Amino acid sequence: MEVVGQIKCLKNIYDLLALCCEVTMLYTDYDYNSGGPLKYTGELQDVFSQYDVECKKGYKKHAFEHLKKGIEEFLGREANVDRLFAIALVIDDRIEPRLAERSGTGEEFIEYEGLNRQYTDQVLVTPKKVNSFFDEVQSRKDENGYAPFREPRESSIEDIDYQIKNYSVRYKKSFEEHPVRFFRASRDSLLYSHFSGHMQLSIGMVPLTHVHIKDIFEIECENGNFEIHGMKSSPKEDLNKRYERTWEGLAGRTLDCLILPEMLMTEEILECLRSSPGPEAYLTVNGSVWKNCTNYSILTDVNGKEIFHYFKKALFKYKKDGKEYLEHLYSKKNKGYTVLEIENFGRIGIAICKDLLKPDVRTMYKRLNINLLFVPAYSPSMDMHSEACELAEQLGCVVIMVNSCGAMEKKGGEIGYVCMPAKQGNERSSLMKKISCGACEANCRNGCSGVFLELYFDKMVLHEDKLSFGIRNELLDAGRETQNEN
Repeated sequence: MEVVGQIKCLKNIYDLLALCCEVTMLYTDYDYNSGGPLKYTGELQDVFSQYDVECKKGYKKHAFEHLKKGIEEFLGREANVDRLFAIALVIDDRIEPRLAERSGTGEEFIEYEGLNRQYTDQVLVTPKKVNSFFDEVQSRKDENGYAPFREPRESSIEDIDYQIKNYSVRYKKSFEEHPVRFFRASRDSLLYSHFSGHMQLSIGMVPLTHVHIKDIFEIECENGNFEIHGMKSSPKEDLNKRYERTWEGLAGRTLDCLILPEMLMTEEILECLRSSPGPEAYLTVNGSVWKNCTNYSILTDVNGKEIFHYFKKALFKYKKDGKEYLEHLYSKKNKGYTVLEIENFGRIGIAICKDLLKPDVRTMYKRLNINLLFVPAYSPSMDMHSEACELAEQLGCVVIMVNSCGAMEKKGGEIGYVCMPAKQGNERSSLMKKISCGACEANCRNGCSGVFLELYFDKMVLHEDKLSFGIRNELLDAGRETQNEN
């Protein structure tokens, strides 16, 4: 085992963890449940205790050099896979995952794929989760010592993940098939100062238009597929005006999140909205843009600056003359995932429309421990209820879907829903609040007034027989306000 010689070249503690995991992975028949590493963890406590002390004094570089010497001695006595995995277990137990952050730099985000700098062609190590509003809720036990919800079920792809509790370890096959890029809000950022520790969420859901995409876009259907080639001239002007009127109607509103439906955004419209008076939304999910056989959603901050974009993975079915045509999307661009991290609030992701129907998408978001999932949609049938409930029940994730009125085949359809974790008796469950098209329809010509929700993570409410977060919805119709509070 030629591991000892590589120890000298390591740059940080996460490189050591990556090396131990990579070599362990080579033993394909290794039994992670054997208990073999546990007989060695005691030998490592002294050297890691010394590392902790020196790091607290600010001597991190010296501390790691000293740690490497202790690890070399430990492996020098007998280098085997149990000893290597013992090192990984002790790191997992004693070293909190942290990103290097320099204060005062003005950096809004720290962008990363892994904490390790070395061995990144074979293994990526990331924090398994970040502290979230869900963790804060779970910490508030009742008089009998029970948390409000059942604990999330762990979802792992690699066997090693069931043993490593604080880190996620992804091997080459996994991160090549489904690459993930994280955007961590820095402590100097406006997003961090606004959301960190935030226990309420104000949400604007804007279905935007009742016009069908066939009347807006130039859609080419051929060989069972369809592509969008720009907008028709008159509908383009109408859509631009609708955005302008909608933005004017929302001016002065302060929201945590604003969500628009799928397909009805263009880069040109988005650029115009950046310079137009409108709502003060700290996060905006700008529906999605269809361009060059890609369908992607752009997440922007309160200043209209892009944080990241996410590419759709599931194909939309478009009906024309009694035939169905599948959305033509380039698969190479659709593999990746992007995640916004805000410490003490959680991880935020996007799925576009029927992405939720894909098992691999749900598996990835479970593995990424997503706390808040935005779903801009354009769908005549909201057949993703069970999938949203699955994420809420098993992960404790809040799923917020926004649909376009133009997608509906009949009046009164759903323009969105919120799905939240719940507990029914002692069993894990979910709570879905559906929002139907109706009361706002009369005001549609004047721009979309939308639906506004308040979620109260710090207020547990019994909704009939299910315990979940408090929720208040507000539906505006030409100045007339109706409210429903639970």
